[in-house]
Amino acid sequence: MKPFRSSVTAGEGILSPVLCLICLIFTLAFYPPAAHAAGEAKTPPEQDWSYEGPFGTYDRAALQRGFQVYKQVCASCHAMEHLHYRNLAEIGYSDEEVKAIASPVPDYGRPG
Repeated sequence: MKPFRSSVTAGEGILSPVLCLICLIFTLAFYPPAAHAAGEAKTPPEQDWSYEGPFGTYDRAALQRGFQVYKQVCASCHAMEHLHYRNLAEIGYSDEEVKAIASPVPDYGRPG
C-alpha cells in the first residue's frame, strides 16, 4: 500500500489565501457602483383622505362593498374569526340586515 501524499507542496498553502485576498481587493476596487435613477425622485402630491385626523370618517358605501367582495370571493378560503357580526352595524348595516347576513352561518359556540 502506498503512503498518502498531499498534492500541495511546501509554500503553496499560503498562496491560495493571498490570491483570494488580492482578487477580493481587485473586485472591490474596480466594481462599478450601483446604478441610480437619473434625476431627483418626485414626491407624490398631498392627498386629503376622509378618514384622516381625530374626526375622520370612512366611506360607508366603500366599506359595505368591501364586505360584499369578502363575502362573495374571500370567505370561501378565509375565515372571519376575529370579526363579530354585530360589528357590521358600525359600517352602516341595520340590525335586520346584520341578522340576515349572519342567519346562514351556524353558531357552534352556543350550547344546546
